[in-house]
Amino acid sequence: MFHPATLDDETLLAETSVKRQRRSGPGGQHRNKVETAIFLTHEPTGVSASASERRSQEENRKVAVRRLRISLAVEVRTEQQAAEAPSELWRQRCVEGRIVINHDHRDFPKLLAEGLDVLAVSG
Repeated sequence: MFHPATLDDETLLAETSVKRQRRSGPGGQHRNKVETAIFLTHEPTGVSASASERRSQEENRKVAVRRLRISLAVEVRTEQQAAEAPSELWRQRCVEGRIVINHDHRDFPKLLAEGLDVLAVSG
């Protein structure tokens, strides 16, 4: 079983319900008239994330997907992935015994999930 945080965008969104909504606040008339807020719920796990701070629905979708990946990495544990650790991605990112990655990098949720899975299995 793959960790849901490691799924590609298309597969992850296929397993996710998307809700759009209008939000009040800064952004003027555009924000108040258009459904720019995005709420995502990963159906198999029930983990959810949202974004509404941008004026564009597409920008909010990208932010919400990123937040969903990080929430999945933190909240969902998979023992099988932990048994197969370290992954090729982990080995590539390991420099002198330390993981080198910026929290904004697209691989961050994958590495976070793998590290937390290993910690959970090892107690």
